[in-house]
Amino acid sequence: MALDKLQKAHIIIHSFAVGSAAWSGVWAWVPVAGSLLADSLGLTLLTIGMTQSLAALFEKKLEETALWSFGTIVLGGVFGTALLKAGLSLVPIFGSAVNATIARFIIMRALITFAR
Repeated sequence: MALDKLQKAHIIIHSFAVGSAAWSGVWAWVPVAGSLLADSLGLTLLTIGMTQSLAALFEKKLEETALWSFGTIVLGGVFGTALLKAGLSLVPIFGSAVNATIARFIIMRALITFAR
């Protein structure tokens, strides 16, 4: 892998990570609805966008069905923990940290599943 592509991949990943953190930070202040709706769906869309960007960088073709499958894996994990996140979002500061941690683990699990 060329160093140039590796540097571009780092830029893509870290740019999306900053965008995801900002998105979650904004919606973390909205109890229940923020973590259930806007946060989960927004992070899913950002993750799909990052995946498309990396695929384009490495000249890999991703079919639309693969991206939708990836999105449903992420959403399934998100909605599986939605009640926990909703309850914890009512606790100031602690709820935001837990929401960010749960979102990170869900996205990493989806990426590992998608890579197989």
